[in-house]
Amino acid sequence: MTAEGGMVSVNDYVALDLEPNTLGKIVGAHPTTGMPKVTIVEGAGVGGVVYPYPGQMLRRVHAQ
Repeated sequence: MTAEGGMVSVNDYVALDLEPNTLGKIVGAHPTTGMPKVTIVEGAGVGGVVYPYPGQMLRRVHAQ
């Protein structure tokens, strides 16, 4: 779920609040906590992996 209340799942792209213009792709979940595993695909930290809280995923976006 995103900060706006939208539902997201694996393979969705999301806008992240980590840095301006940061986009990530949900690629799985943390094995213990279940938090979404997101690979940063645009913006600061490209290629990195984060486990954001739902409030840090601002909204679902369409890949360009």
